[in-house]
Order: sequence, then structure tokens, then C-alpha cells
Amino acid sequence: GTIEHGEPLGYISRSLLHNEPADDAQTIMVYVTRSGRKYHRKDCRYVRHARFSLTLAEAMEQGFEPCRVCKPPKK
Repeated sequence: GTIEHGEPLGYISRSLLHNEPADDAQTIMVYVTRSGRKYHRKDCRYVRHARFSLTLAEAMEQGFEPCRVCKPPKK
């Protein structure tokens, strides 16, 4: 379609315009171990065994820090 008469399109999310996934700490899953204090991506070598999943928001609320090896999302 085309824009006619200069009518505003209204608010369109940047992620929709660029077809990017939403970066939502409530839905991004990260992984921790029972004794560690870092959170990881699913495929990180440090969580291959005995891992537990939680959302990025939960990991941050519980004081976990991002792994320096797998570099999971920070926000």
C-alpha cells in the first residue's frame, strides 16, 4: 500500500518494522546451575549438565550475572 494525503500511520514498533524479535526479559530463557552465580545460554559448555531454566528477568532479580564465555543477553 501507499500513504495518501500525508496521513500518519500511528505507532509501529521498531521490532515489527525491522522484523526483529522482541527483546523481552520476561520471555527470554537463560540457564543456571545449582551452585553457580552466572546465567548462561542453553548451549554454553558450563551448563551442559544439571541446568535449570528461568527467565532473564528472574535471573537478574536473583542476582545472577551473565557468563563471560557464552555472553547471554543482559536486558
